[in-house]
Amino acid sequence: MMRNTNSGAILLCLAACALTAVHAQPTEIVKKSTGGLAPDGNQVMNLFIDGDFESQPPEAACANATQDKEQDDAVHIYEGNPAKEDASHKGRYCLGLDLKSDKAVFSFSKPANVKVDASKKYRLSVSSFIPTETVVLCTGYAYNSEGTQVRDEKGEIWGYRLLANGPLGAWKKVEITIGPKGSSTDFVWPVETAQIGMNVYLRGEKGTVYLDDITLEEVQK
Repeated sequence: MMRNTNSGAILLCLAACALTAVHAQPTEIVKKSTGGLAPDGNQVMNLFIDGDFESQPPEAACANATQDKEQDDAVHIYEGNPAKEDASHKGRYCLGLDLKSDKAVFSFSKPANVKVDASKKYRLSVSSFIPTETVVLCTGYAYNSEGTQVRDEKGEIWGYRLLANGPLGAWKKVEITIGPKGSSTDFVWPVETAQIGMNVYLRGEKGTVYLDDITLEEVQK
């Protein structure tokens, strides 16, 4: 479980050193995850749009992740299970991210920003398969109801993070919890938070990494 130590400085450093940015483009395809459930089938609502990628037609570009015009295969939907020896992976599709230099950042577009209640607790989880020696950092910032980025009590940029390191021989699930001040969670919401997004930073060996089952769910207890 990740702990929130110097998150602002880490996020700023990563953003500054990212050499390849995937630029946002408008998207017309916005679909909810299959059945509105978490990918593991539990009866909870997944607030992250199409987080299991099962609603995504295989012939379409990924609706929720931005695409680079010069590297049009930087973000794509992968059909099947790239981790051939891991039979535990469920679903027909996952998200493939191609690292063509030594650093890159992929951003999910505006429709993927999800609304949250800063007085409640949430669990955010991501599954990844990383066949190369690559660091994968999923992170996102907090925004108010008007879409303006908000900061923490110290005036610093706030962000959560989930970190996974390759190479991995199988799918690995990483999760964190986020809640209001005083709650026993990994990260604490800034008080004006009304929505969050997600960026994915890659660093290391060139190749393709895979993400699936991105889930944001309210913790009931």
